[in-house]
Amino acid sequence: MLTIGKIGGQGKGHWASPSYYSQQVVRGAEDYYAGKGEAPGSWTGCGAGALELEGVIGDGELEAIFERCHPTTGEQLMRAPGEHGVKGIDLQMAVPKSVSTLWALSEQYGEPEVAAAVWEATHGAARAAFDYLERNACRSRAGAGGHIDLDGEGFIGAVFPHRFSRTGDPQVHVHCLVANMTLSGGEGTGAPRRWRTLNAHHLYQHQKAAGYLFQAELRERLTDRLGVAWSEVNKGAAEVVGVPRELALTLSKRRQQIAEQLERTGRGGSAREAELAALSTRRAKREFDLAEQRLEWRALAQEHGFGPNELAGSEVAMR
Repeated sequence: MLTIGKIGGQGKGHWASPSYYSQQVVRGAEDYYAGKGEAPGSWTGCGAGALELEGVIGDGELEAIFERCHPTTGEQLMRAPGEHGVKGIDLQMAVPKSVSTLWALSEQYGEPEVAAAVWEATHGAARAAFDYLERNACRSRAGAGGHIDLDGEGFIGAVFPHRFSRTGDPQVHVHCLVANMTLSGGEGTGAPRRWRTLNAHHLYQHQKAAGYLFQAELRERLTDRLGVAWSEVNKGAAEVVGVPRELALTLSKRRQQIAEQLERTGRGGSAREAELAALSTRRAKREFDLAEQRLEWRALAQEHGFGPNELAGSEVAMR
């Protein structure tokens, strides 16, 4: 699944301020390696390359780029966004729940290679989807009323891999944050080459294709590494054969929150309505002790009859 949220500004569809990611993730790198928090973010995209931004995102750098200021030189690249302006886009890619469940229990059951394979496959799939969007949806506009449609020269992206949901359940997903700016224009385009805001219409136009690509890449990579089997593909996604559905649902408190909100409001289950329910039930993300969380996950797994023998003897175990 791939969802799109706006960073900064106000109104429906706006997810978080840039400081959320730096405060919760970038500055928590030491806690992450101790088993708490999440992984540090890293720069990605051709736009980042044009600014010579690479490697781990440093303190304050993410906030600077979302104010359209070069993080290291201090140069103002274009006019800063207004008080309610959109500073960036959050492209969130989440694996199916059975895959997160597989990651959560594999190390507990003596299969650390499986956890590593899930992590690597998720990163690879997210990279493929990001590259697809950068090739096909990095666009801008110029001229009166934006009548000149321009190809962008790449995204300024920041990748943040996460392992937990907001309720502490295993939920392997990746945030690809994209600054609302790209180099565009130049000879033959009818507009000078400079930094401009993105035309986000193209991102939404390619959202479904990029989400399907993410899921397909994930399945291919995990099948290649682990030899897993998959259920029938439904709306682009499939579940790992051998992981009990009841266990995966038990480890989905965040999904239950959204379902309960949809029921309270009398809304249906469309992607847009689910997104609005997610926004309305959104809470600050806490840091988690991974060792403690895994003990809870293991207890729940054993309650559902999915212990080491079931993992080792099923199609999800590494051969």
